[in-house]
Amino acid sequence: MRKKKKQIFNVSLAGMLLCFLAMLFLPGCGGDIPGIIVRESGTAGKRGNPSSSGRRICLVTMDLESSCWKDIDEGCRHAAEEIGGIDYKWIGPDFHDAILQSVCIDQAVAEGAEVLLVAASSETGIVESLHRAKQAGVKIVYVDSPADHEGVATVMTDNENAGRAAAKVMKKALAEADIDTGTIGIVINKPKTKSTSLREKGFRAEFEGGAFLLADTLYMQDDPERAKQAVRENADYVAFFSASERTTIAVGSQVKASGTHQLVVGFDASNPVLKLVSEGVVYATMKQDHKAMGYEGMRIAVQTLDGSYTETNQTIRCPLSIITKDKV
Repeated sequence: MRKKKKQIFNVSLAGMLLCFLAMLFLPGCGGDIPGIIVRESGTAGKRGNPSSSGRRICLVTMDLESSCWKDIDEGCRHAAEEIGGIDYKWIGPDFHDAILQSVCIDQAVAEGAEVLLVAASSETGIVESLHRAKQAGVKIVYVDSPADHEGVATVMTDNENAGRAAAKVMKKALAEADIDTGTIGIVINKPKTKSTSLREKGFRAEFEGGAFLLADTLYMQDDPERAKQAVRENADYVAFFSASERTTIAVGSQVKASGTHQLVVGFDASNPVLKLVSEGVVYATMKQDHKAMGYEGMRIAVQTLDGSYTETNQTIRCPLSIITKDKV
């Protein structure tokens, strides 16, 4: 028989202050405050009335908008339905913000989560909340992007190699277009997000020592207009690498609107991204298997509670595929 885990609600003064300030000045801190949306899925217990027998597992993503988080949630639900006996919630802030995500983590711990599946918005910005979760006896499993804090495992794409793969695809596209020199722009949503930082690292490494100049990284900061402005102001760039779904949509849509025909290689495969690929605006996009991340993350979470998974800081790689116009 599985031992029932003792719940500890020893939240530090700093944590309580953070949540209090969030309730005052941010969109929300609790489940009934609209700024933080709680998405119930699969075998989750009803909000505010979780099953007394279920293992409580919570997915906390960077935001609730990107299709990749919806795919991770779908993978989590699939595994939860197969395993059974799980109280599962998906929560996150309305937009990509480390402080708001920290509030979500504190909320999940206060509601009795035993394992957190976390897609970290910042390597360092949510560490204090993760430390509070650990002190409360909560296990951490990272999906997609880890923080600088110990976890049971990280289920993710090999992002550095994915960046190298994107660079190789771009080199092929440039060669096909008879372009052998010029400047390439790099667009990332926010700094200090581990997954996109590794993609940039791999991309730059693949071009190192070559004839192309890689511009300083532009951070979109959740404002698509910043990415669009970069495209407008740098019409002489031969290409752009966009390291996430939202930056790919912003850059691709502006290239299409401007009619500049710069080469774009992007990331993720939401319907808007695939439409840009099918139109030939985005040459290729790197498709991650986010459903597999959620599925494997949930399985590891349950195995951790059952005592059959005892590793620490393990990395599990999920596959990557390259989508071009002929594959859409």
